[in-house]
Parts: sequence; C-alpha cells; structure tokens
Amino acid sequence: MFSCRGLIPKGATDANYQESYLKRTFTKYSDKTMLLVDDSKFNKHQMYLSAPMKKIDYIVSNQKLPQAIQNSVLTNDINTDMKAVRSSF
Repeated sequence: MFSCRGLIPKGATDANYQESYLKRTFTKYSDKTMLLVDDSKFNKHQMYLSAPMKKIDYIVSNQKLPQAIQNSVLTNDINTDMKAVRSSF
C-alpha cells in the first residue's frame, strides 16, 4: 500500500527521486499493490514515475477517477474503490 503526489494515465508520480525509487522497488517485489490517492492528486504530473499503471492492482480514492485515468485503469485491469476513502480536508 502506498500513496503518491500525482496520478496520471501513465501511473503514479512523485516529486522526489528517492521516494519514487523506493515505490518502484516496492511494486517490483510485491505480489499485489494498492494505491491510495485522493482527488487532489488527479492529473498532477510530478517529475518521477513511481509506479506505472501495469504495476498497480488496486486504486482506492475518495472520488471517481477522471476519464483518461479511468481508461488506463480499465486497460490495465485495475480494481478500484471510490467509496472507501473520505477526505478530511
């Protein structure tokens, strides 16, 4: 389970190289991965790709994903849950 600074159709992104490297390593050796992301991260492109969509198994968010990201989710057969997370902001 991990989060990110941005989510784009290509995958989860982060602004910090070390964070993105750690998450890439995590997804490489995990049997299953779950991304926790709130709607403030949608379509935010940060410097480094932390996890390509093909490496994500589940996405949990507080809102419905934008259409371009949803298309990528469907293409990569990712399970989603948009009701589980409630933003406290």
